[in-house]
Amino acid sequence: MKLNGVKNSTYTLMYDRTFDDYIDHCFCVFNRDGSKFNGKINKHTIIIDPWSNNVDFAFKMLKHYKNMSKFYYDISEKSELILVPQEMVKLSRTQLKKMKKLYPDFIFKSKNRKFMCNPKT
Repeated sequence: MKLNGVKNSTYTLMYDRTFDDYIDHCFCVFNRDGSKFNGKINKHTIIIDPWSNNVDFAFKMLKHYKNMSKFYYDISEKSELILVPQEMVKLSRTQLKKMKKLYPDFIFKSKNRKFMCNPKT
């Protein structure tokens, strides 16, 4: 996400408040309105989960994890899932430029990213 200009992207861990335990899974999260993700899911929060090959709004993804992925994770229907943001990944312009050269396949080619773009634009 950083390579594609999403500066407020970070990664997060899932925590099951009901059973007081972390779920062994992490993924990328960001708020498409440009605000920093602080653990509170809002209508702009998007989860990008390469392992499950899914991208969607966080509310939908949490339902997906509870309903469809309970076979892969230790999640029950009673689980209350919350997202615990981890330290933001900070890369300098030089590092970003170098990574773009090393990993060109990570660059999203299409400029039409309405799903991920700030809803005001």
